Amino acid sequence: MADALPYWGAAMVIAALALPLCFRHFARLPDAGAGLAFSIGLVFVSTGYFVLRAAGTLPAGRGGIVLTIALFALAMVVLALRTARFASTARRALPGIAVAAALFSALFFGYALFRAHIPDIAHTEQPMDFLHLNAMLVSPEYPPHDAWFAGEDANYYYGGYLRAAILTGASQVWPATGYNLSLAAVFAAAGVAASSLCAALARWALGARPGRWVVAASAGGVLLLLLGGPPAGALDVAAAHGASERALAAFGVEGLTRCGAAAGDSCTGLRLDTSQEWYPDDWWGFWRMSRMAAWERQPAYPDTYLESPALSFLLGDLHPHVMSIPGVVLALALSAVLWRGRGLLSWRSHVRRPGVLVVVAVTFGSLPFVNAWDALGPPAILAAAVFGRNARDAGSAARAASASAGWLAPPALLAVAIFAPWLVSVSSPVGGVDAYADSGTRIEHAFLYWGVLIALALTALGWALRRPGASHLARSLAAASVLPAAPALVWVALVLAGRTAVVSAEGTGLAAAAASRGAGGWAALAFYAVALWLLGGVALALASRRHGGAPVAALATLGILLLFGTELLLLRDQLVHAPRTNTVFKLSYEAWIVLAVASPVALVAAIRSTPTRLRAVLVSPAALLIAISLVFVVTGVPNRLHALHGPPHLDGLAWLEARHPGEYALVSWLPANIEHDAVVVEASGRIWGRDHEGEPVLRDGGPGTPSLGRVASRTGLQVPIGWPGHERQWRGERIRPEIERRRDLVDRVYTAAGEAEALAALRELGASYVVVGVEERDAYRDGIIPRFETFLDAVFSAGEVSVFRVPAREVVPTR
Repeated sequence: MADALPYWGAAMVIAALALPLCFRHFARLPDAGAGLAFSIGLVFVSTGYFVLRAAGTLPAGRGGIVLTIALFALAMVVLALRTARFASTARRALPGIAVAAALFSALFFGYALFRAHIPDIAHTEQPMDFLHLNAMLVSPEYPPHDAWFAGEDANYYYGGYLRAAILTGASQVWPATGYNLSLAAVFAAAGVAASSLCAALARWALGARPGRWVVAASAGGVLLLLLGGPPAGALDVAAAHGASERALAAFGVEGLTRCGAAAGDSCTGLRLDTSQEWYPDDWWGFWRMSRMAAWERQPAYPDTYLESPALSFLLGDLHPHVMSIPGVVLALALSAVLWRGRGLLSWRSHVRRPGVLVVVAVTFGSLPFVNAWDALGPPAILAAAVFGRNARDAGSAARAASASAGWLAPPALLAVAIFAPWLVSVSSPVGGVDAYADSGTRIEHAFLYWGVLIALALTALGWALRRPGASHLARSLAAASVLPAAPALVWVALVLAGRTAVVSAEGTGLAAAAASRGAGGWAALAFYAVALWLLGGVALALASRRHGGAPVAALATLGILLLFGTELLLLRDQLVHAPRTNTVFKLSYEAWIVLAVASPVALVAAIRSTPTRLRAVLVSPAALLIAISLVFVVTGVPNRLHALHGPPHLDGLAWLEARHPGEYALVSWLPANIEHDAVVVEASGRIWGRDHEGEPVLRDGGPGTPSLGRVASRTGLQVPIGWPGHERQWRGERIRPEIERRRDLVDRVYTAAGEAEALAALRELGASYVVVGVEERDAYRDGIIPRFETFLDAVFSAGEVSVFRVPAREVVPTR
């Protein structure tokens, strides 16, 4: 746990350095943006490091990271000196700075303590996450290399891993420890950013003397963003203690029924006994909340996955959609501040205030760099904020639209220029937009996942009933009808054009697509459409009156729009067996973030505007809903830690040291002793043996074991091929032949009949080192591995692990 201190210190230093930036651009917030300093500071430092590394002007390693932080510090000193009200803003913000620092520290160390009980980097896609983190640290050139596909640049959105590497490198912690601390930093930065934004939204919405209501909204944002879970978690607890199938079927979750561990094939629920603890005590029971399709009668193949941030942090994968949370909240805050300002925004505004241009470009340009799916929602709210502000002063919608386009274009172009090294090196396998035509999300399941957030967000409708006249509200609702209508019309057009992803019913065309969606699916769609229409109307009505609650209603509208859109449309990718998966997974996750920020502010404003004698009517059901939402984490934490023992620590590879100390020693030795651009050969993932004549024979040509690509994952060094399936997802099916060629060459190295064959394969791979460890001995059996020590240089040995260097081949000139 001692390593947590320097990591925390690095995060605090970067946040402190970013305060002048916050004071300049977020002075309107109650804390002057102090809660956003952790996010924006890391955004600017990581972007600066990336640009300078890509330009070849910055050394690799910790030196380059420290130099970037020093340059950022210098820039912030200059900014502070050029900010007229810096000192007075700092004095006003001191309480907010203290609260932000305390909250960040509490969240960081609290989550680090949780991870210290489950630190292993050993399941799901954690090896992939660890691969990218390590590659950011050791790549000799930028854009960083793809450690699982030697010779190629990383073809992924890796900005979040770069931020994790900045803090890991600056604090000089062991990368396997930095992995877990990076999760803690994301958790803390997300919470403190949500606290800051919710406090600001509440202050604006409530007007004079908001007092304790701001604190309530701020706390609610942290609670719902980080700890809120699907209400279905309460039903899972009921099922774990013997709830009947009939009772669960009423909610559409009969698949959670426990039939008993000895149940036969007739069991349509879970083959589990009832829990012996007050929480579900089966292994990884919390994971069920990510598989909504399996809530019905089992077995069911889920056509999509779901996560809330709480589930993500229980799981512990350092995925892009998790690391993006602080940046998304930062982008929402910047949009809200721009809307709150005065004066027409046009291209001329950037001439007068070039700093705003840079902040907007870096903040929003970094969103897809961290998580490509965030290129949709936050930019839409930015455009709405700019247009909404301009509509107040432009005099006409046409002029407002023209000015807004002129203002938005420069930061968009600058963002493209800043992140060009990444953009030109990444290719997307996305195959366009299709209409989704299948059963959809049942209305019961929609309520059981997002119901609490939606219900709280809908309290914003109360603002529409207080001040604007009937005609004014009617005009706003009429204009808002385009929000549900536009996606629906796009869906119809795509179906008529034959761009339909899934059709369960027989036949094609509009009738078949409509018939494929069940009654529950249509009910959910109708509910989303009505909620979207009403919230959109309220947002327009409030914005036209310059009411401070307009951003809250706009964010709630965006959250519902994302959920509504995923029921109609999808982005086609490499997951052809379940094409809806990523669209629903990633965009509904973004919807959770947005709704978690908007809903507590909407609720607090609704409670405050209610007469005191009637507040219990609103407070009681709201408190019950929030309590139900918290059931998931309250029971999920002990479930996640169930049956785990041992002293807490943060080394994600300590399990490897205990089981295979030679492999652990290998991970430590390689990055410190070989060239970081070298190619290292490890097992291909196939299983080989000898036939009855003693010749090498392939026994299992499958995708490989979970440890496939382990050397690259644990060190960031390049190997010829790592996880073939992921490389195809990132690069498309066109690279399948190259993947198989590389696997064949790797197999030839380990099954070669002699020196010449092995060296020829190594040179074709461009490899400099060969690893023979636990995985290689298990994959190439019956003594099939050549005696590398007879023709390669042995450079490392620890237990059952050895590393051999390929002799350099020199051309000797003759006369």
